[in-house]
Amino acid sequence: MKRRNFVKANAKAGFHKIRAVFSGYHQQDYCNVYNGLHYVQINNISYRFWHKDNDWGFTRCKEPIWAFVTIYENGIMKITGRQSEYKGGLKAWKNDPGYDGYPTVPLISDRDLKITV
Repeated sequence: MKRRNFVKANAKAGFHKIRAVFSGYHQQDYCNVYNGLHYVQINNISYRFWHKDNDWGFTRCKEPIWAFVTIYENGIMKITGRQSEYKGGLKAWKNDPGYDGYPTVPLISDRDLKITV
């Protein structure tokens, strides 16, 4: 869904009806804020694809990763993530600039976000 749809929904409601947007398709871990909305990429990585010498391959994490999200009345959203490592002991994917500048890592970061109330 496009970001403008969330902005339009908030404008139509007359308040911040939508305060955060979660997605999990990419094998990345990041959070960005646009127009007062937090866009949180919950890393879905239980594996990592790569393209090498015209062939595709992948590596797996030792343990699955996941996160708890807690929203408090004072407008704080706490994300408590889990960390793993790739099989073979890697903490980050070597020589990987990531997609769109975000590194590929086997974790979901802990975050404390102030959501608009």
